Amino acid sequence: MVDFIVIFLHLFSAIIFIGYVFVDAILCYGLKQANELKKAYFKSSGILYALSFVILILSGIYLAYNEYNNFANINKIMFFIKIALVILMLFITFISIYIARFKNNKEHFLVKQAHILALIICFLIVLFAKLLSIL
Repeated sequence: MVDFIVIFLHLFSAIIFIGYVFVDAILCYGLKQANELKKAYFKSSGILYALSFVILILSGIYLAYNEYNNFANINKIMFFIKIALVILMLFITFISIYIARFKNNKEHFLVKQAHILALIICFLIVLFAKLLSIL
């Protein structure tokens, strides 16, 4: 029963996280009013977005810890690629926040394209997660 709850939380938080990144990267991309729109929905959803990310990471660690010994060698390789993609996403996030906040450069490529890169990485993570479940 605990595994079911953790899997449910993991999937639900992934939907929230990827949906938020999708809205920001695709729906708000190129809109002239995008900054005002982002400010409006980030005020109400920023905590939910951050909380979903934390739940996603923690539930992923729990699930990986329980299943890692059952993985075949190919699954272990895919698992490490998935972990590397998560680390890459975290790295891009921290670097873009550093550039935007501390260097005060909101026009930098990484700052402007961070959510598009995150969406591509999310797609790859979901792909590898699905491959892990069928192999």
